[in-house]
Amino acid sequence: MRVIIFLLFFAGAFSYPVNVLSKTITITPDDDIETLNRALKEAQPNDTFLLKKGIFTGRIELDKVNGLPELPIVIIGENSNDCFIDGNSLPGLKLEKYGCQIINSSWVVIQNINFYNCWTDIIRVENSNYISVKNCKAKGGRRLLFTTGLSSHHFLVENCEWEQDEKVWSHADDYSWDEIHHGKYSYYNGSIFQSARSGGVFVLRNNIIRNTFNAFRISQVLNNEVDYLSASNGEIYDNVITNTSDNVFEPENYCSNLHFYHNSMINCHAFISITEVGGGPIYLYGNTGLSEENCNDGWTIFKLSNNERTLEKPLYIFNNSWDVDYDIFGSPNNIWKNNHIKHFNNAYFIRGQKHFGIYNIGENNAYDFDCSNLKFPPIIDRSDYEQNGIVANPKFRNSLAGDFSLKSNSPCIKAGQKPTEIEIFNNDEFIDIGCYQGETKVEGPPFRFEKPAIKSEYIEKPRIVRHKTGNYILTLWFSVPIKIDKNFKVQIIQDDKSLIVSKIELIDDGYALKIYSVENIEQNGIALVFSKFPRGENGEIATSWASTIKVATY
Repeated sequence: MRVIIFLLFFAGAFSYPVNVLSKTITITPDDDIETLNRALKEAQPNDTFLLKKGIFTGRIELDKVNGLPELPIVIIGENSNDCFIDGNSLPGLKLEKYGCQIINSSWVVIQNINFYNCWTDIIRVENSNYISVKNCKAKGGRRLLFTTGLSSHHFLVENCEWEQDEKVWSHADDYSWDEIHHGKYSYYNGSIFQSARSGGVFVLRNNIIRNTFNAFRISQVLNNEVDYLSASNGEIYDNVITNTSDNVFEPENYCSNLHFYHNSMINCHAFISITEVGGGPIYLYGNTGLSEENCNDGWTIFKLSNNERTLEKPLYIFNNSWDVDYDIFGSPNNIWKNNHIKHFNNAYFIRGQKHFGIYNIGENNAYDFDCSNLKFPPIIDRSDYEQNGIVANPKFRNSLAGDFSLKSNSPCIKAGQKPTEIEIFNNDEFIDIGCYQGETKVEGPPFRFEKPAIKSEYIEKPRIVRHKTGNYILTLWFSVPIKIDKNFKVQIIQDDKSLIVSKIELIDDGYALKIYSVENIEQNGIALVFSKFPRGENGEIATSWASTIKVATY
């Protein structure tokens, strides 16, 4: 084991001095994984554990290993294609052959590591927070990341690839839906991320998920008790999900403030399952859903049911685009319905069916400004919905090839509505029906942290949840309102050059910060340097955790 000590610096034009020494501890397969685990017991904030090329058998173990905000402990493979953790396990339930176990720890990053033969979960987290999994690949496992404990909160999974098994989708060799759901193969009934009795707050973005039973089954039903926190304050966006044997998106039991947007979904049993779920709100927008012509496993776009529990706050379904060969809300013989659905600006092309596929309507719903190639059903007409709906082919450019943008003669162009109760960002006076507005996906309301239904063990630190450039202005949206003083300074770094900032101002009641430059600002490839991290109106200092833009301080 070789140790290198150096001072941390911020790459680019500006230094980022820190009064904490950073150690890089290099671990080789010859050292074995126990060498890493012994070294982790002595880890300090800002330490990096570099795993060299090769296979490490066993599991990474962290117990009371704590980094600090902006100074996390990082476990990173030298190359994302060549560093492997082998759990050395066959598939099964209630196994502890994890690839990584994190207990009573915080501010940890797992990066550039490949996991396989890890069961029942790949990464298991208990009473730990601010855990990030980046650029990892995993094969098998019930869940890539499973969290439990009320002290568990703030999880990031980004740029990862996860596949369970092709049989989970094909149902070959008696891998039937029943056997996977609750039978002898139920160890596949999981999700890329799932929590049980944890504190919530998660960001799941830019991941590739394929051949799984579920993609995002966020929480669990345990003893039929309401879990108020696990599925709260979550963002799921920019993921590509292919071949889901059950549900792509499935909050269970109770949820609050979930944003599901800009996801590309291909082939599944049901895309969106909100059954027996209380709480809300949920925002579903800018997503595309496709059932390929050789896919025979699809059943419905939405599974909505409220026999035991129902949403108390809105389910916003807007500006999504669908090309499927099955119904929208189940089938004629089901009694499923839900309440508080706000459904508008959605574009549907339904192949091989005679009906639009809505058979029941709940309370306080609204459907309008949608486009479908099939006529809206009588239950919609009787409810005076779709007064501005369009019955016509939405004319996607090539949805079967994944292109859901609109042809120039599409009836959806400038035919949508701008709602009054939520914000859709659009520079044009009009909005298109469907996911795409021209060549880009629709932008719905930025994520704003909402106080959970019950008391949590944390206070949200402000973090940048979206950034946008245009007209020499960079706008940053924060999860909670911030405040700045007259000494607060910002530098924009673009191509290792500092742009001249002429003015900064807070807008939207402190949720957004506008930064004006005398030079053009690109949307991508930019970074920020603050004179200091701003403080939230709640007293918490902002963090770069899960920020959509690179940010540091002088």
